[in-house]
Amino acid sequence: MMRKGSNNTKVKVRRGASATQTRSKSSLRTSAFRKRLAQMPWAKLGIHVGIFMFWLALLSGFSYGVGWLDQPITKIEVTGDLLHTHKKDVEAVLAANLQKSFFTVDLAQIREQLEKAPWTKVAAVSRRWPDTLRVQLVEQEAVARWNEKGFINIAGEVFTPEQQEQVVDLPQLSGPEHKVGDVFSRFNEWRNELGSIGLEVSRVSMESRGAWRIGFADGWELNLGKQDVEERLKRFTTLFVKKLHLERERIASVDARYTRGVAVTWKEADTPESS
Repeated sequence: MMRKGSNNTKVKVRRGASATQTRSKSSLRTSAFRKRLAQMPWAKLGIHVGIFMFWLALLSGFSYGVGWLDQPITKIEVTGDLLHTHKKDVEAVLAANLQKSFFTVDLAQIREQLEKAPWTKVAAVSRRWPDTLRVQLVEQEAVARWNEKGFINIAGEVFTPEQQEQVVDLPQLSGPEHKVGDVFSRFNEWRNELGSIGLEVSRVSMESRGAWRIGFADGWELNLGKQDVEERLKRFTTLFVKKLHLERERIASVDARYTRGVAVTWKEADTPESS
């Protein structure tokens, strides 16, 4: 019994020592943690926290400011020297952009949409705060008619607008579609060359087989054929300056497809006269 009691006493002593050791270790860990806290750079940490809070406040303010500045589009302003384009038609085309975001409305898409219109050459689109979409248009400048429904601009490009009744007194050019560049180039050359001798070119045509004809404001035409065109034109201009200009009002047509001269058809007669 004593031994058992003795043994029990020894066991109790050992358990007490273990608890004391555990508390001691916990105290040491707490002390070490406090020391580490004391050694931390609280000033630097405070600066970093302050910077973070500053940027957070700045971003919040920016987000609020953008929301306030980003008003919906409510107006469309159209400018430009417009002869064939109506401002109301442009506004109707762009009506779908009303109430869209001022900052996110797609200006490139609007410009592409406007430049698809036949009479529009260049469209410039911009924003004007707080709620206006500005459109500046530059129209095509037609310098000649092309075939039945087309027009040619100053760059020699063909465009086909729906509204054509407003365009008058333009030279008429015609020919195969793939030859528009050649026809326009000849027209410019011949207009200058023949204009220097008092002839106003009103029409230039290239037939499918390559023959050329020039019409004049006087109402008659010059047939150059398809071969040696420049040589034939030079022969005609020489004769016109020397003789034909004196009777230009009587001329019905001139055929320059001859080797050494031209054939003139007069308004009073149906038979040609060689010169």
